[in-house]
Amino acid sequence: SASELMACTNVSGTTWTVTRGAEGTTPVSHTAGFTIREVTSAGALAGLQTPGWFDVKNWGAKGDGSTNDYAALTALIGSVPLGSEIFFPEGTYMVGTTLELPSYLTYTGANKDTTVIASSGNLAATAASAGWLENTNTSAAGPVTIRELSFYGNQSQTSGAGHGLVLQTFWSYIEDCCFEYTYGDGLRFDVYGVNGSTAVGNAASENKVSRCQCRFNGLLSVSPFTVLSSAAGVHVSDPAYTGVYTDGWVEDCIVDTTGNGIQVDDGAGWAVTGNHIYGAQGSGIQVSRPWMSKINGNYIETWGGSTTSGTYCAIDCFNGYVNDGGYGSVICGNVMFFNITPGNAGSYIAGIGSQASGGDQATVTIAGNMIVGTLAPSTQYFGISLSNQNGASTMVATVSGNTIYGPSWAGGLLQVPSAGAVTLAGDCGAYSVMLPTTFSSATGTAVQNVTGMAASLAPGAYLLSGVFWYTAHGTTGSTQTIAWTFGGTVTAAQVTWEFRGAAYLAPTSGTSVTTAFGPSPVLTTTTYPLYFSAHVVVSAIGTLQLTVKSTTSGDEISVIAGSFLNVQPVSA
Repeated sequence: SASELMACTNVSGTTWTVTRGAEGTTPVSHTAGFTIREVTSAGALAGLQTPGWFDVKNWGAKGDGSTNDYAALTALIGSVPLGSEIFFPEGTYMVGTTLELPSYLTYTGANKDTTVIASSGNLAATAASAGWLENTNTSAAGPVTIRELSFYGNQSQTSGAGHGLVLQTFWSYIEDCCFEYTYGDGLRFDVYGVNGSTAVGNAASENKVSRCQCRFNGLLSVSPFTVLSSAAGVHVSDPAYTGVYTDGWVEDCIVDTTGNGIQVDDGAGWAVTGNHIYGAQGSGIQVSRPWMSKINGNYIETWGGSTTSGTYCAIDCFNGYVNDGGYGSVICGNVMFFNITPGNAGSYIAGIGSQASGGDQATVTIAGNMIVGTLAPSTQYFGISLSNQNGASTMVATVSGNTIYGPSWAGGLLQVPSAGAVTLAGDCGAYSVMLPTTFSSATGTAVQNVTGMAASLAPGAYLLSGVFWYTAHGTTGSTQTIAWTFGGTVTAAQVTWEFRGAAYLAPTSGTSVTTAFGPSPVLTTTTYPLYFSAHVVVSAIGTLQLTVKSTTSGDEISVIAGSFLNVQPVSA
């Protein structure tokens, strides 16, 4: 006879209140005196399930590197109780469709080096939060924990986003995982669904990425390895700066041969610490809109490999600064090593870059960093670069105890903007500019800049001292001048030049930093030192540039490698 399920919702004496047609059954007509039997249904049993541990190979997944395991994995993952752990034994689990990962589950592999979930098509992602593909996550998904798993892209992918793992979660832990050979980002936290427009509308904060490895993300070709600078190893993607993804961690990760190494689009409260990044085609670490952000203890070697001209930094905080109201960020204890020629000769390179923008205040402490450049000097290479967008913002920077070493930084060890309000605190590095290679002037009578001997001076007081070894060649008795130019404003100065040639000459002193030394008493191939010392008070930012000039067209002046200028900020 026909039957249906009835769910009892209340009992009062001998009266039962029921819901007919429970669990999808169809209500039927019953004759008088029909019998109701108490049963345990499949749905009721499912409600009694407790979280457990589930081995995917016990549920039909092969992990043999060829079978499409998508259906078996999806069937298991969609049926387990919340709080369960999905275990992947060693193997390569191919998926021909993006594997969706529901929240409140733990996904664990035997070992990230031997347990791989790999894409076999032109997928949007190898795996993603449930709802990302359907563009249904208008609120952040609940947390997941993912450990000891590798997510591989399709090395032959030619279309689609091609990310490794995409999450739209809060409070998630991604630990000891690997993201390799992806057409797009390795690990991506995405404020938008796959359509790029349906946004998560509430906070998705406090996600933590630890001890992960990202390699060959943005992969265009395998031989030779070529990657896009627009992809990243770890990317917290929020291009509209909605403030959804804040207060997270990326720590102790290895990022190798990617676009940007680690990219956080809305960096408020993020900590990026202890990572090793090398081979970045773009910037090593890019944290936009930092606010009480921490970028500490990272090691970045080689960046700016992109063939597209741009500005690339080991640590890049140039984009989208918020008005931090003095609640600044810190960039401390990082090591940067620049030793590979940029991919485009027109690119600008900096160790650390930070910008105030939008008419707002940016506050940053840059302290205790080591920035080493071994390439030949270029005026497009800067140690630390501070800037104000359109000159309408305010940069408040404490720059202290940094070591900027090597010949590369001919653009300036510390570059400061020529417009906008800038406050420099601390010792600002108390740095030295050393001429890395001998400069030889062209013959002629024009004023010529000595390449590699320049220093940016922000408003403040400075003690300057230097020694410039030089040799003059040409006409006996002709006049040469060695002088500074300065693009800012000096309100007070006391300056002394002293030439020590074959015969001692009395020092010449003045009250202008741009006063020239000259003439040279005897032209000779002998190298002599020229000593310079000064106390200057700067009221408007500018660059102090050493120049040479001959009054006779056939003369030439060489300034010898090892010549140096010391810059020591002092109280006025």
